[in-house]
Amino acid sequence: MELIYFAGTWYSGGVFLSTNNGTIWKQVGLNSAYVNSIAVSGTRVFAGTQGGGVYLTTDDGKNWRQVNDGLTNSNPIVNSLHLVVDIFSRN
Repeated sequence: MELIYFAGTWYSGGVFLSTNNGTIWKQVGLNSAYVNSIAVSGTRVFAGTQGGGVYLTTDDGKNWRQVNDGLTNSNPIVNSLHLVVDIFSRN
């Protein structure tokens, strides 16, 4: 089983991905974002940003989209993301 690691960075670094235990990192998007937090669920990767809210990718960072519906601030700062998993659900 191949493990994939994601790292969020500040100072306009964005999100990086490694498939070799962190030996080599590749930038995979949100290049101009300050990424505070990352959460992974299956193929879904969520990135919490400084002023841009939450972004989602389902293709290892090739494409990102904002998923801020319901957040009350127009420029949300997301410092923490947590996933709650329903062990009885297969979705």
